[in-house]
Amino acid sequence: MPRLILIAILLASSVWGCFSRKAVQLRYYLIESPAAAEATLSREIPLTDASCEIRIVSVHPAFADNRIAVRMNTHELNYYAHHKWAVTPEETLTQLTEEYLQRRRIFATASSRVWKFAPEYQLQTRVNQLEVVQQDEKLSAHLNVEFTLIRNASKLAVAFHSADRKVPLAENDLNTFASTISDLFYKELQVLSEKITSYLQDVDVSDSAN
Repeated sequence: MPRLILIAILLASSVWGCFSRKAVQLRYYLIESPAAAEATLSREIPLTDASCEIRIVSVHPAFADNRIAVRMNTHELNYYAHHKWAVTPEETLTQLTEEYLQRRRIFATASSRVWKFAPEYQLQTRVNQLEVVQQDEKLSAHLNVEFTLIRNASKLAVAFHSADRKVPLAENDLNTFASTISDLFYKELQVLSEKITSYLQDVDVSDSAN
């Protein structure tokens, strides 16, 4: 009898283990344009007739795939097992950049698609860090990003913007993290667009003087 009881307990434990594993669900998160994006002012006509190629965003390999990184120490990274990006940062940040520049109408054309002609400019973006930072059981969002606008004719960088932002999360959850990263990236796009606008206006003034 004791042996039968032991077997029954083992079987019950096995079945419970299977149900427990099935109960664990993966959760997926999106980096999206914040609600403020809808209110972004756009021009009736583009600021310039020039076109801009939006290069695919380059993301550091440690943060490039669907895993969400969490920094546990200065040189220690871990990854959430059951929380992932729904779309890789490379894809979603490229799309957000394209949508933003198209909405602002700085260039006559701004696209990451294949070009039939050589655009006057190209925008290169590099994400060095995109991570959760855990410290004393508190979570923060960390985004380190660089933007470089290159004039193709001269191969020179004509506008540059970099930012290294770390913001404590209002709530210790990854939905808040994804929302905070979305806001941070959008705000840096705004700063970048102002620098590009300033450069293009200076170019117009210089051309007019000549």
